Amino acid sequence: MSDSDDALRKAVQLNKQLAAKQLARKQELEADLVKLRAAGAPADAEEAELLQVEAQLASALDELKQLRQIAANGPGMAAIDAILDNPLLEGVKEQREQATPRPTQQQADDQARAEFEAMRDRLAGKPGKKTL
Repeated sequence: MSDSDDALRKAVQLNKQLAAKQLARKQELEADLVKLRAAGAPADAEEAELLQVEAQLASALDELKQLRQIAANGPGMAAIDAILDNPLLEGVKEQREQATPRPTQQQADDQARAEFEAMRDRLAGKPGKKTL
């Protein structure tokens, strides 16, 4: 194998490790958020970290995709396929493709406030504001 194939394989392995670490952290944060929300505790720091981890995971998966494209025409593709054949990462890729962007905390607060005000106005018999 050539040096470029070795370098490509090493890059794929490192990105796969990064993606796996980010996936594990994402799952930990999601579990923490569920507990915090159930307890009624603030979770702003965890939500911010979750967004950061999701972005890093997406970046690692994008880079894996780019590395696969680079190797598509080279002899190192078999080695890369062996590294990437991981059902855990396949599920993440599918989730990422199907995921809709999550609203920011401010957007969620604004929407909740608008819905509350509309409900309050309806109960008071006032014509309410239409929300989007």
